[in-house]
Amino acid sequence: MTEHSDESSSFSDEDWARFQQEADDSVRRRGGSAPKEPSARARQVTARLSALDEQQAAAQRMRRGPRLRRGRRKAAEQEPWRPEGWRTGPSSGDGRGGPRRWRQLAAGLGAVAFVAVAFLAFRSPAGFWGGADAAADAPPLPAETAPPTTGPPTTAPGIPTLAHPFAGSPARRWDGGADAVGLPEAKPVNGASARAVSDGLRLVKEFLVTANLDRDVLNGGQPEEVLALIDPHQRAFLADVRHDLKHPGTAAKDSPLTLFSRFDTDDVRLVGHTVKVRGRMTVTAGPQHGQADVRADYTFVYPVTRAGEKGEVTRTVVRRVLEVRVASGPGSQAAPGTLRVVRHDVHFTNGGCGVGDGLFHPEFRSDRAGGPDPSGKPSDPYDRSRPLTGGPTLEKCGTATRV
Repeated sequence: MTEHSDESSSFSDEDWARFQQEADDSVRRRGGSAPKEPSARARQVTARLSALDEQQAAAQRMRRGPRLRRGRRKAAEQEPWRPEGWRTGPSSGDGRGGPRRWRQLAAGLGAVAFVAVAFLAFRSPAGFWGGADAAADAPPLPAETAPPTTGPPTTAPGIPTLAHPFAGSPARRWDGGADAVGLPEAKPVNGASARAVSDGLRLVKEFLVTANLDRDVLNGGQPEEVLALIDPHQRAFLADVRHDLKHPGTAAKDSPLTLFSRFDTDDVRLVGHTVKVRGRMTVTAGPQHGQADVRADYTFVYPVTRAGEKGEVTRTVVRRVLEVRVASGPGSQAAPGTLRVVRHDVHFTNGGCGVGDGLFHPEFRSDRAGGPDPSGKPSDPYDRSRPLTGGPTLEKCGTATRV
């Protein structure tokens, strides 16, 4: 195809020479350079751009349809087509500003959200990320299904208060109350039927909940409902427990605290309505065919304040291990609706030591001010990876890394 240019003109050679001479003279008088005639390539590009402008305008008219307002149609038709810049990349949208409006709206909403979060952080006593109490923003831990291999990580610093009694404690992420004592699936074990195992699991939960969460027991009451769950054929064991309740002593063998959590209400009162609990139950084969052992290992965290005051808050941490034996068949099982206790261990922190009244006596920070430092190897009461061995120990006070 032959390319045509504007070089074939109706001007004569004499007219063209005279035009160039006049242009040169004018430029010299202004001290500049003479303008140059656009090249054939430049004129061709200009013509193509003009044609593309017309095509773009026609396409926009067809897309927008007859309902487009006249003012917007006129602006779209007058908008020239230009190639996309190599620095800016492809443009987004159809030229009507839709994505830009969305970006502006998103920026506005983001600013509002930031102000709201900052306001809540300023008003919250827990601080931006929890500070004094991060329970609100910390997700609850999943149920414990296997023995932990280490203790819980160091928690954010915080001091317990009446409004946030678990501040600064790993227990802030634990479940609370009776629902935290979960039951595994009951299956036949070592000849013991699934029904026998199920009954044993249910009774162990009832025992733990009543002995450690019932308000009457916690407030120093007599745990008669718990005693009713012990197999009456364990006469010696029952006699010892009843003796310890009436005549408690400082030694482990003489203290009801080995089985029950009880506080002196003349000294302290429980804070709130929740006791944090974490642990699990397991079922293993018993020593004889037809027998299965249910083992419960749970830690209970009790926030308390001084009786008659609304101020300082501290916590008592109690870990208990209870083992009972269930069986199928006559002559080898406990009386219906009761448990045969095989073993019970306890370890508690900040419950008082050397006090022989069968009640917990937590110590507050202000009590320790100016007093002697506790002796003994430091231990973390929240570390559930440590086994409890050697029976309960109540006589000596150790050093807790945290409560």
